[in-house]
Formats: sequence, structure tokens, C-alpha cells
Amino acid sequence: MYVGIDQALGHTGFSVLDDAGELVSLAVIVPAPRTGAERLGYIRDQLELLLPPTTKVAALEGYSYDSVGRVFELGEIGGVVRVLLHDLGVETLIVAPASLKKFVTGSAQATKQMMRMTTYTKWGLDIDSDDACDAHGLSRIAWLYKHADQSCHRNEVEVINRLKNPTEKPPPPARSKIKLTV
Repeated sequence: MYVGIDQALGHTGFSVLDDAGELVSLAVIVPAPRTGAERLGYIRDQLELLLPPTTKVAALEGYSYDSVGRVFELGEIGGVVRVLLHDLGVETLIVAPASLKKFVTGSAQATKQMMRMTTYTKWGLDIDSDDACDAHGLSRIAWLYKHADQSCHRNEVEVINRLKNPTEKPPPPARSKIKLTV
């Protein structure tokens, strides 16, 4: 099974594809009215219940580093999900938000509406939840990661190749030395 998880504080999208790439499950976990550690535990517990024991790969949406607001809490939920997958021995892919958009629509700047429209035209799924829609795209990435020969879409192949062969980050620029004179 191939899983996509769009983890968030208010709604966590969850999607599962089988070995043939067919949708098995699509859900949204809503932890309200829970807050704090209770919310984190609830999301973790629900994901553990939903995850098929035969999960091979899970794709998670990476952090949006330009976000403002509750970034520390978002980091907590991301950490909880990563630890759960690690403890269950599930191979985990971290997919940048722009890479998810590019995979689904062909454009790294796609809007949520474009994501839902393309999901409908490409896979025939009319998903009204942005979280479930993103989770579905992530499960498609997880599936294609193991079935790379199954795509003829350039944008999909580029995203998968980047996940399989991440480029090294360039070294930081050399610091110039400052002379202090008195």
C-alpha cells in the first residue's frame, strides 16, 4: 500500500493506493476540539489505525518555510507523524509543497482550486477537501516512487527523479574576514 499524508493542525488528509495504483481509502482526520498534546496524540492514534499494515511507502508534505503563524505547532505534528512512520518501519518521503503542486498540475505555483480541478480531470476524483486532495496527490507520489516506469508525464517523472536523486546543497558562501583596527 502507498500512503499520502497531508498533516495539519486542523485537518489531516490521508490517502491510500493499492499496488495497482487504485484508490483504497481517502479520509480527513479532524482533531477538534482537542488542543496541544491531546490533539497530537489523537492525530497519531488515528493515523496508526488508518495505516494498512502492508504500507510500503508514505509521502508527507514537507514544511512550507514561508509560512507564518503557528510554525512550531506545525513542526510538532510533522515530528509526531515522522516518528510514527519510523516506529512502524515505513519508508517515508518528504515532498516539498511546490513539488506536490508540480507533480499534480505541472505548475509549482498551482492554487488549491487548480489542484482539485486537475485531480478531477487526471484521476476522475472530485475531492472537495484541500487536505484530502493533497493527501491523494502525495499517495500518487508514493506509488510512482516505486513504479517509476508507469508515468509518461514529464512533471511527474521530474518530481520522482528529484526525490530519488536529491541534489547536494551548495556549500555556504565563504565568510569574509573582517579586520578590526583600533
